[in-house]
Amino acid sequence: MRRLLAVVGILGMGASGFVAAGSSPATATSVAHRFAESPSRGITYNGLHDGGTTGRCADAFEIDNTSRCTHGPDPAPANIDVRYKRGTPVLAADTAGGATTAQSANPAPPCYTDGQSGDRVQAIYAHPANVSDRYSSLVPSIRQWAADVDAVFMRSAAETGGIRHVRFVTDSNCQITVLDVQLSNTGADNMGNTVQELQNQGYTRSDRKYLVWMDANVYCGIAQVYSDDTALPTNLSNGASSVSGEIARVDNGCWGLNSSNQSIEAHELMHTLGGVQTSAPHSTKYSHCWDESDRMCYDDGSGAVMQQICPTSHENTFDCNHDDYFSTNPPLGSYLSIHWNTASSSFLEATDGSPAPATTASIPATSRYTSITPARILDTRNGTGGFSQPIAGGQSITVQVTGNGGVPTTGVSAVALNVTAVNPTAAGYLTVYPTGTATPTASNLNFTPGQIVPNMVVAKLSTNGQVDVFNATGSVDVIFDVAGWYSDASTSTGGTYGSLPPARILDTRNGTGSSGGAVPGGSAISVQVTGQGGVPASGVGAVVLNVTAVNPTAGSYLTVYPTGSPVPTASNLNFGPGETVPNMVVAKIGSGGKVNVYNALGTTDVLFDVAGWYADGSLSSPATGLYGPLSPVRILDTRNGLGGYSHEVGPGQNVSVQAAGVGGVPSTGVSAVVLNVTVTNPDSGSYLTVYPTGSSLPTASNLNFMPGQTVPNLVVVKVGSNGQLNVYNAVGNTDVIFDVTGWYST
Repeated sequence: MRRLLAVVGILGMGASGFVAAGSSPATATSVAHRFAESPSRGITYNGLHDGGTTGRCADAFEIDNTSRCTHGPDPAPANIDVRYKRGTPVLAADTAGGATTAQSANPAPPCYTDGQSGDRVQAIYAHPANVSDRYSSLVPSIRQWAADVDAVFMRSAAETGGIRHVRFVTDSNCQITVLDVQLSNTGADNMGNTVQELQNQGYTRSDRKYLVWMDANVYCGIAQVYSDDTALPTNLSNGASSVSGEIARVDNGCWGLNSSNQSIEAHELMHTLGGVQTSAPHSTKYSHCWDESDRMCYDDGSGAVMQQICPTSHENTFDCNHDDYFSTNPPLGSYLSIHWNTASSSFLEATDGSPAPATTASIPATSRYTSITPARILDTRNGTGGFSQPIAGGQSITVQVTGNGGVPTTGVSAVALNVTAVNPTAAGYLTVYPTGTATPTASNLNFTPGQIVPNMVVAKLSTNGQVDVFNATGSVDVIFDVAGWYSDASTSTGGTYGSLPPARILDTRNGTGSSGGAVPGGSAISVQVTGQGGVPASGVGAVVLNVTAVNPTAGSYLTVYPTGSPVPTASNLNFGPGETVPNMVVAKIGSGGKVNVYNALGTTDVLFDVAGWYADGSLSSPATGLYGPLSPVRILDTRNGLGGYSHEVGPGQNVSVQAAGVGGVPSTGVSAVVLNVTVTNPDSGSYLTVYPTGSSLPTASNLNFMPGQTVPNLVVVKVGSNGQLNVYNAVGNTDVIFDVTGWYST
């Protein structure tokens, strides 16, 4: 590379690649360096002292009065004088003689979901207090330079057959959000001042990289970096919760040099993503590389002999031969297959476009819930519901819901169904959605050949009270057991919803909620629900439970129904011996505020985790807890970055997912959302817990699974104060999918 840039490192942490911290010297020592002082090229050592040969800043420099390190400033490209203050529009220039007004042709990067959630790159325009604020005139140029950065990543990914877009923070119009930040008079004098002042202003989020266009004339560019080459999602450069947001700074003398084959912004951002680790095959000890031409490679004075490996046309593209720090398809056993690969960064997106756009119009929630004793309205094995044969692959059937099983013929917007797939001939999935609408990119049940898989579905109805059920592959019998219905705006019948953080109210393994031990076959136990886990003692018509069967001794099923009623012809969970199987149940409350749980065969332990409750209509709460049904919309898929994460959820890891403001859910006035949550590709037996962001991790689970399984479950979950949800994975690594199907008002 024809030059590049200083890298600041935060060292002294208990992680791979770090050395124990020591105290900072009280005074700076004189600095000897491979490059002579040159203000015109951005080489200045003001505020730095020699890091010595040992300790956290060995063979580098320490920023005065901080615990941060840098390998020192690097010179600007030839013919660039960093002291030259570029005017507006500030676009690419090959010399210091002036700026061109020709815009580059690179298009704006795509926006993803709500533009805010998940790991993101935040663009910032910053200036010292004694420099006039040029924000309004520079924003269009900064957005273009950000597009140029994205183009470097895209060109680089294409060389190994992939796609990588930068996940910028964007607004509701899909434009890159540029923040206007003022520092003190000395805030731009050196990188230490810049980092400290930005952090003091709150720019410390672990899910942000801050790309700063600094209206100053000190450096060409400089960035923080972490020394961690581990190939894990928890890599310190990948949004680890222990790491506050990293900062990359480019001063105005080096803004927008893309047309001269020098995107300084792309280089600095790459440093914050973890490139180049000093363990890489062609790395220098100053976090660059020696195989020219490459955006991160140049003679940085480390003593490494530069070799012209790639053509000079590769100068503004990442990783010559894709063997050091960036490849979308690293060969098995190669360095990048077992070390940190920045192409795996969760700050990059592996898909084009924005498959789950932010909500632009909100339809008010008007629905109330009426519970009924479970009733079977579809069974393709025997003709119940009008169908007497399995659903073929790629086919859908239309099921009349209103007027059946206790559901009224009119005034219904949605229903709560327990949907069961029986005897599938191939691995596949079912999707339930309103008749007359397009089949959504979402699923409700996933199964393998021969399985019996149930899942609760809260399904929006068409105007004539129907739903379609689509089967992807093979053939499968399908059962619908209806548990209740939601009113439309034409009636005030039914009760409103009260959301709760998950709480365990039954665990037969330890006597919680019942002292009788495992439930015997052919028997039922009664469980007190009202007055437990946050559920009121009175005025409750139904409760939302996550029910889990644990350690069953035989293949069987569970049915949850109102205490005092006979066991209905319906099931909520189906399982085999030794399986741990959860399912969401919306259960009508019976006599004494109790529900019964019936086990057909063998013995099994049973868990109840309560997530919320429905009023029985005796309570007056017209403005809260109303339901807004939606056609299913996917808002999280960690396999492709949808929802902010392009990596599996690791062991003991939490990720926060934006729920309010996406997928048809309003941005405000939301108390809870209804999600179909699916795990896929797990490498260990584990469980997931979904709970409100800002709350402590509850003693509850929503999904239990074994290695290699794809398991769905409906989750009704209270949202945090910022409209976000946390999803926690206990063991191993797994991909997670969220499909939102409705929401409740505050």
